[in-house]
Amino acid sequence: MFRKFYTLLLFVIYTLYGSLYAANSSMVQSKAQIIFTQEEMQYIKTNPDISITMMPNFKPFSFIENEEHQGYTVDILRQISHISGLNFQIKHLLWTQGYKTFKEQQVDMVAGISQTKKRETFTLFSSTYYEIPTFIFGQKKDTFYKDIKSLEGKRVAITKSMYYKDDLIKNGVKVIEVSGSNDKAKLLALGKVDYFLSSFTSGKKAITTQGLTNIKPIDEFTGIKREDLRFGINKNKPLLHSIIEKSLQSIPAVEKNRLKKKWILDLKEPKVGQLSLTPYQHEFLKKHPVITMCNEPKWAPIEYAHNNNHNDIRGIAIDTLKILEKKLGITFQTIPTNSWQESISYFKAKKCDIIPAIAHTKKREEFANFTNPYLHFPLAIFTTKEKSLIGSIKELDGKSWARQDDSGLIEMVQNKNRSLKLIKTKDNIEALRLVSQGEVDFTIGTLPATYHIMANSLLDNIKVAGYANLSFDLSIGVQPDQIEILTILNKALATIPQEQSSLIFQKWVHPKVKKKGIDYTLLWEILFIIVLIIAILLYRQKLLKCSNQDLEKSVSKKTQELQEINQTLEERISKEVDKNRDKDKLLAHQSKMVALSEMLENIAHQWRQPLSLITTSLSGLKLRLELNEDVDKNELLKTYQMVIDQTQSLSQTIEDFRRYFTGDTQNKERFNVQEAILKVEYLTKDIFEEHHIEYINNLENCMIEYNRNLIIQALINIYNNARDAMIQNNIPNDERYIYISTKKLQKSIQITIHDSGKGIPKNIIDKVFDPYYTTKHQSVGTGLGLYMTHQIITQQLNGTLHVHNATFSYQNKEHYGAKFIITLPISGK
Repeated sequence: MFRKFYTLLLFVIYTLYGSLYAANSSMVQSKAQIIFTQEEMQYIKTNPDISITMMPNFKPFSFIENEEHQGYTVDILRQISHISGLNFQIKHLLWTQGYKTFKEQQVDMVAGISQTKKRETFTLFSSTYYEIPTFIFGQKKDTFYKDIKSLEGKRVAITKSMYYKDDLIKNGVKVIEVSGSNDKAKLLALGKVDYFLSSFTSGKKAITTQGLTNIKPIDEFTGIKREDLRFGINKNKPLLHSIIEKSLQSIPAVEKNRLKKKWILDLKEPKVGQLSLTPYQHEFLKKHPVITMCNEPKWAPIEYAHNNNHNDIRGIAIDTLKILEKKLGITFQTIPTNSWQESISYFKAKKCDIIPAIAHTKKREEFANFTNPYLHFPLAIFTTKEKSLIGSIKELDGKSWARQDDSGLIEMVQNKNRSLKLIKTKDNIEALRLVSQGEVDFTIGTLPATYHIMANSLLDNIKVAGYANLSFDLSIGVQPDQIEILTILNKALATIPQEQSSLIFQKWVHPKVKKKGIDYTLLWEILFIIVLIIAILLYRQKLLKCSNQDLEKSVSKKTQELQEINQTLEERISKEVDKNRDKDKLLAHQSKMVALSEMLENIAHQWRQPLSLITTSLSGLKLRLELNEDVDKNELLKTYQMVIDQTQSLSQTIEDFRRYFTGDTQNKERFNVQEAILKVEYLTKDIFEEHHIEYINNLENCMIEYNRNLIIQALINIYNNARDAMIQNNIPNDERYIYISTKKLQKSIQITIHDSGKGIPKNIIDKVFDPYYTTKHQSVGTGLGLYMTHQIITQQLNGTLHVHNATFSYQNKEHYGAKFIITLPISGK
C-alpha cells in the first residue's frame, strides 16, 4: 500500500515540475519573441556562444578574487545572457591586451569600453551601463592642480589606449602611457610623472597594495567627460549589436539599482567564504594539534626574532598564522634557528613541518609544496643616492648585485636578466652594506623589509632607484608528504578577509603615533657646534699656511745671515745659540699646530656617527609632524634621551682629547706602557677605521716612569706616518695593518711599531728624522712629525729611536713596511 502511494506521489511531483519547467521555458521564449526579430532569434540559435574580453583587475566592475570572477559588469552580462539566451565565453585580459585582441577581431565583444570617434571605425557601441568619474592623483603636498588648464606642460600617466588621451594632448599635457594603475602609481612615487588619472577604486587599490603613503586622490578630473562604460561589438556583427542593446535595455530599472547598490554605492568587499573542513581534516587536526615551523630570524617586519630571542618570532607572517591558529584550533610552534640558511637546512631534514613565509620557485619545488600566496610585495631596486633612476632590471646589464644566499627572489631576478653578477651574502643587512660601500651596484628587496634594515643600520646614502616589475609573492612552505596540512592551510588562508590582512600590514609597515609639538632648541645648538667645528678647521688651515710661509722666510733669512757672519767664533756661537732658541720655539709652535690639526681631525671623525644619529632621529620626527602623523610621547621621550646620551658622548670625546692635548709635559708618573698604547689607539681609532687600518697588538705588562703625554704624542706621530704611507701607496683595504709589540729587557723596554705601507725608500730613510724633510704633498704633512718624535724620545726621554724596512707575517701572508724601534730606560729619572 505504502509503495503504491510513494510511486503516485513521485509521479505527481515530476508532472508538476515538468509543467513548471515548460511554463517557464515558454515564458522566456515568448518574452524573447517579443523583444527580438525573427532574424535576431535565428542568429541566437545559430551563434549561441559569444567571445568577450573582460578585465580581471577592474574593481568593482570586473575583477577576480578568491578564484571567482565578479563585479557590476559581470552581473549585467549575466542579465543579458538570461534575457537573450546567449552564452558568453569570457577571456580575462588586462585592458591593453584585451583592447588589442578585440581590435584585431579575435573576439566578438569587449566589456568596459568608452565611445570615441576613433573607435567608431571598428566598434559598434551599446548604450552606457555606467559612468565612472575619473580622478586625478598626485603627491599629498600638491597645491598646484586646479583644473585641466593647470596641467599644461605637466607629465600625466594614463592607461594605454584611453579614450581621453587626445583631449589631454590638445590641452598641452605630456601624456605617459602605461599598462595599468600599479605602474601609474609607481611612476608618480618615483617622480617620473607629476600626476596620474584613474578611476577612484583602481587608483586607491594601486596606492594601498604597494604601500605608497605619499600619494592621494586630489579631486574628480572634470576636464574630460566621465568614463562611459559600454559593451563594444565588432562592426561586422550588427545583429549581435542589436541583440545586446535590446537585452541591456530590457533589464528592469529595479534590478539595475540593486546591482549599483551592491557593487558601487555601498562599495562592499566581496564576501569571504566560511571555513569548511571535511570530517577527515577535522580528525587530522585533533591528532596533530601542534605544527612545527622554521623561521627567518632576520627579516623584519615580515618575520624576525624579537630582541634576538629565537623562541619569540614576530612579524606580518606570524600575525597571519595567529589568525589561522584561532580558525583551526591548533598551535604553530617555532623550532629555533640562527639564520635563513639553517631554517632551509632544517626543513630539508624534516625537522619542522612548515616555513611561514617563502617564495615559490622551481628549484624549491624539489623539497617543498606551497600554499596559495597570501603576502604580495612589489620588488624595489636599491642603490646609492648619487646614481640615476632605473626603469627596469633590463637596464642593469652586466651590473653587480647582492642578495642573501638561498633567497627566493635570486632565481626570479636572474631569469629576468642573465647578465647580472650576483654576490651572495649571509643576510640582507650585509647586502645593503655592500651597496652603501659601493662594492656592488644594487640590491633588490621588498620595501617594508629593506626600509626596516636601512632605518636600524643608519644606511642613509641608499635610495629606491626603481622597481623590478616583479611581485614577490610569499606562501607557506609545507613538507611534500604533508598533503593534509597543505590543503587545510589553503582553505584557512582563503577565509581571511582582505581588511584583516590590510590591518596586519598597516600595523607593521605604517605604525600610528600620537601628535605632539617638539622643541628644536637642541637641534639648533647641535648645528651651531657643527658650524663652529668647520670654522675651526678652516682657521687651522689658514694658520698652517701662514706658518709655512713664516718658516720659509725664516730659513731664507737664516741662510743669508750665516753667509754674512765675519765675527769671532765666540760671538758667532752666541748668536747661533740665540737663533737656535728661536728656531726651537718656532718648531714647537709648528708642532703644536700639526698636533692640533690631527686632534681636530680625530674629533671630527669621532663626532660624525653621534651627529648622524641625532640628525636622522630628529629629521624623522620632523617629517612625521609635517605629514600630520601622531608622535607617541614615549617615542618622543626615547628620542630626547637618545639625543641627550649622544650629546654627553660628544662632550666626553672633547674632554678626552682636551686632557691629552693640554696635559702637563713635565710631571712624571709610573704607568703601564700598554695603557699608553691603548690610549693612542682610542684617540686614532675612528680615522683609522675609516681607512680600513687594523691594529695588531702583542703587548707585555711593562711598568715605566715617564711623562705619559710625551710618549702618547711620539706614538701618535709614528701611527699617523704609517697611516699616510698606506694611503699614499694604495695598499689594499684588507692588507692595511699596524703591528705593535712591547718587550721588557733587563734595564729597558722596547716598543716596536711595524706597518704594511711598503717601507721607506732607501735614498731617504736616513733623513726621515730631519726637520722639514718630507716626500709627501704639502697638503699631507710638513715634515715635522717624525722630527718631533725623535726629539721627544732622544732629548726628553733619554731613549733611542731607529727605523728600517722589514717584513712581518700575519694571517699566513708576508707584509712589508717600515719598522720603528723605540728603546726607553725603565726609569726616566
